[in-house]
Amino acid sequence: MKSATPISRANVGVRNYALLFFGCVLFHMAGTWSLPLIDRDEPRFAEASREMIERGDYIVPRFNNQLRLDKPPIAYWAQTASYRVFGQNDFAARFPSAFAAALTALSIFAWSSRLRSPQRPPVSQAQIGEARVGFWAAIIFTLSLQTFLHAKAAVADMWLVLFVTLAYWAGYELLRDRLSPSPDQTSKIKHQPSSWWWLFYLALALAFLAKGPIGWVPLVTVVATKLFLPNPQLAQRFKFMRGTLLMLTLVALWGIPALTQTHGQFFIVGIGRHVVGRSFATMEGHGANSFGMYLLLLPFYFVTIFISFFPWSIKLPWLTRKAWRRRDEIDNYFITGVAVIFIIFTLVKTKLPHYTLRHFHCWRSCSRAIGRRKEG
Repeated sequence: MKSATPISRANVGVRNYALLFFGCVLFHMAGTWSLPLIDRDEPRFAEASREMIERGDYIVPRFNNQLRLDKPPIAYWAQTASYRVFGQNDFAARFPSAFAAALTALSIFAWSSRLRSPQRPPVSQAQIGEARVGFWAAIIFTLSLQTFLHAKAAVADMWLVLFVTLAYWAGYELLRDRLSPSPDQTSKIKHQPSSWWWLFYLALALAFLAKGPIGWVPLVTVVATKLFLPNPQLAQRFKFMRGTLLMLTLVALWGIPALTQTHGQFFIVGIGRHVVGRSFATMEGHGANSFGMYLLLLPFYFVTIFISFFPWSIKLPWLTRKAWRRRDEIDNYFITGVAVIFIIFTLVKTKLPHYTLRHFHCWRSCSRAIGRRKEG
């Protein structure tokens, strides 16, 4: 039987990515046009984006003619672009979240498809196994309850998840020769460290512009890799000085005009109240006011993760145990990322169940466990 040509394989790959992307968009948008904007956040985001267009001011968002300093601008920018395409309606306000969730699923599929099993099967088998791992990781993410809810909501969370995912992927690629289970591991995508270096800091900048400093947790994860990788050469690989300068420059392109126009209020409110204040005090009743209740709520995310990732969380204990027993350095990288986020949000006083949306890295390790089980 004649083997498939590189062109035919490329066509199949493009088709698979297109089907996944459009399937995710349709899945997330189904029914949203018949549901009015709900809760407190959706109307505020939608109206602030509408006022951006009305005022012609794309630097500082306003809600009912009052400064809205809660979040950086990416979600508003995305909604204004959607308004120009679909008109100013509820569907258009929600479409950017579905778009970002679909892009996240593509990123997860592409990244997870590059994680070769340490059992080193033949190349043809390995490619099938990699594609299966990527598919399961994307499906698990897409169908989890928190993704289902926030990909249909006119809020900023899915943009943060997208850029954090890209940053973790770029970090993995920059460390890949230290994380891969075999030094001669092949890849369907040419390894170009300089490209991944740019992507890492670009994603960090965009993650900040999506929802603030929490977007920089991949940088903490990268530094934490020193705990399980001997001599990882982080400074050489990540070029921290010039990378941080690039990241801050990109943020400053919006941040400096925003601070100037608001006389520093964007920093005082956006960082002081919504980051520092949220960390040390409950905000809008989400958390514990007393120290005793704070201690009681420390396991909050270890419980809510079973709700957030339903229905897949039914198998979470078994898959976690399996992934832990058969973990390699790739899994350690994922586990470190999950641990960093769990620790940060466990210590923060304000608690909301959807903060666990950043924890989907654990499912990538679990999907690898599924792939190993079927290969073994």
